[in-house]
Amino acid sequence: MLSPIPNPSNLFGNTIYKVLTKRGMNLLRQKIHKLIDNLNDEELERVWDLLYALHCDLYMMKAIEQVKNSQQPWNVLSHEEAVRQLLF
Repeated sequence: MLSPIPNPSNLFGNTIYKVLTKRGMNLLRQKIHKLIDNLNDEELERVWDLLYALHCDLYMMKAIEQVKNSQQPWNVLSHEEAVRQLLF
């Protein structure tokens, strides 16, 4: 049986883990800036459209998950009730 992946904060301590994460994020940020600088305008526009679509999908998935977690049996609307609320 595989052992679970240890929590990095338990291995390094919270402070060191935060520093490693911050360094990693700074390195990633630098790499992303270099990639963006090397894109022409057409490629940059396509990448932006893709990232924006992914952002919107993630936003909707989070909203759906929140509703699923907070939904109660008495929160259900009939089709007619839903249409009435959407129209007004």
